[in-house]
Amino acid sequence: MKDTYVCDFHTRTIGSEVTILGWIYTKRHHGKIIFLDVCDSTGTIQAVVEEQRVGQIQFNLVTRYEFVRDVHRMGCVPHAAFGMGVERMIRWLLNIPHVRDAIPFPRMFRRKILP
Repeated sequence: MKDTYVCDFHTRTIGSEVTILGWIYTKRHHGKIIFLDVCDSTGTIQAVVEEQRVGQIQFNLVTRYEFVRDVHRMGCVPHAAFGMGVERMIRWLLNIPHVRDAIPFPRMFRRKILP
């Protein structure tokens, strides 16, 4: 298997197995066939995945990582809107009364910066 950029595809790659370097921009699922628009810095190409050619396990892997496409398109990983943060974790572990006392580099106004 050769790692291939979109600009490197020619008619001689038809029928051969290649690994495309890029990300999935668009995915359309039509039963037992999936159309993938794969992008990289050189262009876009459409890949077709057929269940009968790749097998059930490989076909399910294509549908498993939907969130990766969303990360590239929307810029956010799937989460439950919960981010504790280092300061809050330190506050909780050390039983500090307020989170501002756990900040490692606090902003202090009117301070003298020593050389």
